[in-house]
Amino acid sequence: MRHPLVGEFDLVHEPMASARGPRMRLNTYHAEPGSRSEEVLRMLASWEMEPQH
Repeated sequence: MRHPLVGEFDLVHEPMASARGPRMRLNTYHAEPGSRSEEVLRMLASWEMEPQH
């Protein structure tokens, strides 16, 4: 992925089947523990968003 302020970082993609049926899937994305990507995600998550009006 590429973010305009923090640059490039890598995420692991894990698709999972849903118990509700084969047509539904849950996709998760996460960074490897201890990686720069994990640091970037934590930093991005800590930023406060300004309210949208």
